[in-house]
Amino acid sequence: LIGKHLYSKRVGLLAAVVLLTCYHFLSFSRFGTMDVMLTLFIYLALYAYLRLTTGSQKWWYLVWTSCALALMVKGAGGMIAPATIVLALIFEKRFSAAIRASHFWRGVLLAFLIIAPWHILMYAWYGRAFIDEYIGYHVIARSTRTLEGHASGYFYYAGKLVDGFFPWVLLVPFAVISIIRRSHETRSRHAVLLILSALVFGLYTMIPTRRPWYIVPLYPAFAVLTAVFLGNVYYKDQSRPIYRRIVTAACAFL
Repeated sequence: LIGKHLYSKRVGLLAAVVLLTCYHFLSFSRFGTMDVMLTLFIYLALYAYLRLTTGSQKWWYLVWTSCALALMVKGAGGMIAPATIVLALIFEKRFSAAIRASHFWRGVLLAFLIIAPWHILMYAWYGRAFIDEYIGYHVIARSTRTLEGHASGYFYYAGKLVDGFFPWVLLVPFAVISIIRRSHETRSRHAVLLILSALVFGLYTMIPTRRPWYIVPLYPAFAVLTAVFLGNVYYKDQSRPIYRRIVTAACAFL
């Protein structure tokens, strides 16, 4: 849906094919990590955000509901969704207009109503022990030191991408550079995916405790960006059928 909305139905279908040939995405989906459900809610929020530019402002309700569910699934990891959207609004110079919309704040209130009950209940039952575990251990401790013996270097996730998103990872740098070099309008259209990718990869690289499934939210964004790049290459020279056949054959081979 995101690929179709940003570019075309063909790009959306190709992005789905790329994602379904991503070893890590399939592996962790079958393994049952909560990061896969987190990924669902992040991209549901991003899709609703993208629909705001051409549709009703009522999409804010889906944006904030998805952000709330992402937080309920993964705690602080769910903050990636609202952080991405706020940064995209700032980049696209729409932040001041967004916060003046009544649907924006009603969506925030809806998110609070989803998030608050469980947190209040847990604090009522466990008091300070809940805060120490929920924030002290799973947020502050994981962000400042290595836990549970999961020590690794700063290039840990680069290696995981090569392993888990091969061979499409070879095209990702070219896809990102291609989009950045295009016009301001094109960059703005894909800004939310670029921001999400930078946030997920950058933040989890800086956190000392590193696990391979933390970067699962990267894969759909990379799949869409790769599909856009391949689509641009495919249509670059439509007067030469052999060129398009070569691109098609190369994709099938990969």
